[in-house]
Amino acid sequence: MILDFLIKRWPGILLVIIVLIPNLLTILLPPQNIPKGEVASRSATLILTIFERIGQVGVFSIAMLYTFKINKSSDKLILAFALASLAIYYICWIRFYFNGRDFALLFSPLFFIPIPLAVFPVLCFALMSRLERSLPLLLVTIILAVGHLPISYFEFLKSRH
Repeated sequence: MILDFLIKRWPGILLVIIVLIPNLLTILLPPQNIPKGEVASRSATLILTIFERIGQVGVFSIAMLYTFKINKSSDKLILAFALASLAIYYICWIRFYFNGRDFALLFSPLFFIPIPLAVFPVLCFALMSRLERSLPLLLVTIILAVGHLPISYFEFLKSRH
């Protein structure tokens, strides 16, 4: 039964694993030069963190339920953009790991794109929600964005001081 679930749902499970791997690697290779202090109020940060955690649990749980079927040519385009967002996400992680794991690199812009390590996974999950035509996945992606993007921006501001 579990094996059947895994076989049918491997695209969603793989997506979650791909997004989580570089984050989990920070346990073994943590960021360096972490600044002290806070940019936002604790109550604002707490509320945003609650949104972020609900969104994270939601996108990871719901994404694992889908197979992400490709039925139309427009689906191929959506998938291409989702894969491109994952590729850019990994480029940012490579930048972090191969440049001394400096904390600021977790939030530094990539060209003109602010907080790319927050923007691109959110974008990927939004695109995958469109691909699967899943309102629940879109809703938890929005919840994730409401928490994750401002928190990442606050961390970016903190890293500039």
